[in-house]
Amino acid sequence: MSRHSYISLPGQHPREEWLQWRFWFPRVDQIIAALRFQMHDALDPFERGETTATMREGLGLVIVTALVAGVIPLVANLFLAVPMATSVPMAQLGSAAAQITDAYRGIIPIEVAGTTVQTLAGLEPRMPGFLAAFLSAVGIWLNWPLGWLANWIVYGALVAGMARLFRATSTLGCFLAGTSFAFVPLVLVGLGPIPWIGPLFVIVGFAWSVAVYYKTVHYVTELDAGRRSSRCCSRLPS
Repeated sequence: MSRHSYISLPGQHPREEWLQWRFWFPRVDQIIAALRFQMHDALDPFERGETTATMREGLGLVIVTALVAGVIPLVANLFLAVPMATSVPMAQLGSAAAQITDAYRGIIPIEVAGTTVQTLAGLEPRMPGFLAAFLSAVGIWLNWPLGWLANWIVYGALVAGMARLFRATSTLGCFLAGTSFAFVPLVLVGLGPIPWIGPLFVIVGFAWSVAVYYKTVHYVTELDAGRRSSRCCSRLPS
């Protein structure tokens, strides 16, 4: 029997359900529908008239999306830090100091400061240089999902709280399940290191994400000018 053919009571879910990937990630057609601003198909794919996407699926979606977005920055950090045999932050600091020194060559204080910073960045780390570069790059990559999860939960809780002040009836789990789709366009943010067109991808990704977030909030809360929310959130497990 499908998990969507009946209502599961909290605490009554089979153990194997928590170990299967499909319960931690929405379907591809739901993601595509959200990117097209078709929030009804994304959040209510079984046409029950209520949000059936779960917070658990949203959690998996945010984590996977963040890891995918961080792949290109991970490669860029490795290419930067490995040749210098130092950690990524020190390599970035040395590279920035070199650019500033070249741009303001002839200004003694800036040249002295830039040279000092480059010297500090070039100091040999306590561990092998390759290992320091690799571990720091991987650490920065793994920090992507942690940061995105914090933004998803904290900002979502604030927005959901504001919606409740306007008498929206959606639960926090229902709200977060829906707004998780807004993080999919942020994959484009990971293309930022690409020369020339990278910043354009970042702008498009942020704008697309904001638009999806707005459409999702409007759908889940059913709030507009002077109208109260009436949609009840699904009681499926979050």
